Amino acid sequence: MRAWLLGGLLLCIATAGSAPAAEVVIDNGGPGFTTLSGSWRVGKAGTPWGKDYLFVITVDGEPTAEVEWRPDLPADATYKVEVWYVADRHRSPDAPYTVDHAGGSETVRIDQRANSGQWVSIGQFAFRSGQAGCVRLANNAQRRMVVADAVRFTPLDTQPDAPPAASPASGPAPDQPVSTFADDTPEFRGMWITRFEWPDRDPAKAKAKIDTMMAQLAENHFNAAVFQVRGQADTFYPSPHEPWSPLMSPTGADPGWDPLEYALESAHANKLEFHAYINTHVAWQDAKREPPADPGHVFHRHTNTASPETCDWLVHDQDGRPVQYASDNYVWIAPGVPAAQAYIREQVMYVVRRYAVDGVHFDRIRTAGANHSYDPISRARQAPGSEGNPHNLDFGDWTRDQITRMLTDLYAQIMEVRPAVQVSATPVGLYRQERYPRYPGGFHYGYSKCYQDGQAWMAAGALDYIAPQIYWADSDSPPNFSEILPDWVANSAGRHVYVGLIASMSPREIVRQVRFTREVGGQGSIMFHHGRFASKKYFELFTQAGAPYAQKVPTPPMPWKDAPTEGIIIGTVTRDDDGEPVVDAQITRTDSEYVALSSADGLYSMLKVPPGTYTLTCRKQGLPEWQVADVRITAGQVTRVNMALGAVVAAAPPPEPKPTVLAESPETPEPTAITPPTEPGRPATSHQTPSAESTDTPAPKPEATASPAPSETTEDPHDTPKPSTTSRVVTIILFVLLIAAVGAAVAVAIFHFVLDRDKTS
Repeated sequence: MRAWLLGGLLLCIATAGSAPAAEVVIDNGGPGFTTLSGSWRVGKAGTPWGKDYLFVITVDGEPTAEVEWRPDLPADATYKVEVWYVADRHRSPDAPYTVDHAGGSETVRIDQRANSGQWVSIGQFAFRSGQAGCVRLANNAQRRMVVADAVRFTPLDTQPDAPPAASPASGPAPDQPVSTFADDTPEFRGMWITRFEWPDRDPAKAKAKIDTMMAQLAENHFNAAVFQVRGQADTFYPSPHEPWSPLMSPTGADPGWDPLEYALESAHANKLEFHAYINTHVAWQDAKREPPADPGHVFHRHTNTASPETCDWLVHDQDGRPVQYASDNYVWIAPGVPAAQAYIREQVMYVVRRYAVDGVHFDRIRTAGANHSYDPISRARQAPGSEGNPHNLDFGDWTRDQITRMLTDLYAQIMEVRPAVQVSATPVGLYRQERYPRYPGGFHYGYSKCYQDGQAWMAAGALDYIAPQIYWADSDSPPNFSEILPDWVANSAGRHVYVGLIASMSPREIVRQVRFTREVGGQGSIMFHHGRFASKKYFELFTQAGAPYAQKVPTPPMPWKDAPTEGIIIGTVTRDDDGEPVVDAQITRTDSEYVALSSADGLYSMLKVPPGTYTLTCRKQGLPEWQVADVRITAGQVTRVNMALGAVVAAAPPPEPKPTVLAESPETPEPTAITPPTEPGRPATSHQTPSAESTDTPAPKPEATASPAPSETTEDPHDTPKPSTTSRVVTIILFVLLIAAVGAAVAVAIFHFVLDRDKTS
């Protein structure tokens, strides 16, 4: 035993000082790795060293993001420095790795489009022992993005030409084939189903088509159907406000079944989320420009050029002339008309209240073009100093803001009654020219060409996800998919981006775009559309081994809904004397510069309100200013504060109504139609022939929230204090005196009149 110990000791002494210095590997997120600047995102596609890598979009000029690998080297030596990254055709061809070594600094540029999943040498450098040296990577490079994964330092005095070592268990071997989509990360896998794909005169055939579609989606590991239920101010469900779509009922007669309800049940039976797809700002579409047959249709009441009174919602050009048929042969609704905004919201809320949909999804939520709409109502409200333009915005900004405000109000309304419902929209893919420096001005940018500010919608908290329609592949000339999507992801304000993809692409290109979406941080995709996807037999290509949808996954969680940190304020502004809604009343709250506006139905809202106690102030020309103090906001709750403005300014401040905090019922609706509340409105009208639509189209169960505290509710009539014994005695004495003065019959009549008046006050 003693001899064995002595031998071992001599062996250690003999080899001390001559043992090879060990290689040092630093992975992103591990010891020695530091993010110096910028917002780097996590990627998992391909073969990273370890479990993931970081990436960032490239910039011209000075870098805006930088990371560092700083090793703790065991000895002074010359080291071979190698880098590991996941290559892709959209990576930078000149990623700048800067080596800080004993002799100074040197920048080596690496083409990250090649040599994926292996150690790539960037040179040999002398380093002192310890942590004096490092490798840095910045994002001032060409084309799209750089990837920061791992760096290896290998001493050359003992292993000058050592081949790349096999990766440890946490990293793949260099020759391992690239694996795609091999994890079970939740993502949204949606399919647009348009109103042209399933209707049939025979209800049995239409139902069979719907069932086939839903089953096909489920079998091929999709998890959501985005199903169109309203196209051109007509519907695929019985509506008390709008006629049936002529695709369902050419004569306007009730078809005898509810397609929305049927499709919803079919989707839920197949464990798919159901998102009701709604066109918002179009009133009609017809290639022959023939009007709808139903005289009660919105077209006739508000977009008909026959008279000024019947075209008050119609878009007007810069010369103030009404434009009945514009982009894609649609008749477009002006977004700056409060009555139109309230009407659109009413249609959406009918669906939300009546049906257990998982989401509502908006398309055509824009203007027809850059010269719309200069209608009389919009021009008067946008004028400098107008109450409808509290921030004195120019025409473009004001028009964009009107759409954002309508969405804000609608989101607040939905959250008040069914907070688990997901709210989304699908804007055109190109956001604004300034985001793509080499793109020409003639492209169809949503921001400038149709006043569609999708990124403002997310920043306002008015959407849960957005689905930009990025219908281009990558090529040598723009627009390019991989240049457009990262901007949406980087400016999503913490909400989800489910990119809109089109099935006219090759299957290889669609697969690549799904992979790229995952890499840059998108949370899913929606395919346009089912009929094209099925006819090209793309489904099986997505579910085979190694394909994007090889495994079933759930839709991604939404932290702002599951664990909210902010609240919402909603309410109405009416006149105290007649109860009529007040339009363009300006509502502000302490600690915020935002000015909410009341719409045609008096509704106003404020989203993303931090928890706390606030004072609300309401102003309207010709009416007294109104303040509501001690409005308490709780995270995850919708607080209702209604205001009734009097006709005369009171000498003393008016009483301060308490806010009403509405919490959703803890009962989860079944995946069927919800029994509708009794709603005022015209009876269900006969429901009319659109031309084919262009390609500009395109959850969690409702959760219970905390019940409101007693101090947060309005006064309950059941809580009215009971009259005291003294007050009863006084009442009896007064009644006896009244009988003596006017007679019993008259006294009784007066007494009942007073009681009835008191009950209705």
